[in-house]
Amino acid sequence: MIAALNESQFEKEVLNSNIPVVLQFGADWCSKCRIMKRYIEELAVDNENKIRFFYVDVEASPQLSEKHGVQSLPAIALYKNGSLVKQKNGLLGKSGITAFIGE
Repeated sequence: MIAALNESQFEKEVLNSNIPVVLQFGADWCSKCRIMKRYIEELAVDNENKIRFFYVDVEASPQLSEKHGVQSLPAIALYKNGSLVKQKNGLLGKSGITAFIGE
């Protein structure tokens, strides 16, 4: 299971991370978010200590989703060295997420 992330943890867990960080934005009511979260969880196990993965509930952390301009769910964002590298809206499969990360 990937850890949940909220506004108060963002700087410490994402901006100050020395390894890449992937954020998945979703909501409990979003079926596509639940599907994508399963793929993210598998990738988190496969990439332990190489990439950190977090789940952002857009209803619990509206400021984070607003900061990232999330307009539709699911959405994903990649951070490296504390900077946003890229983000994408829409359901991605496991291979799509892997390609997005750039492995």
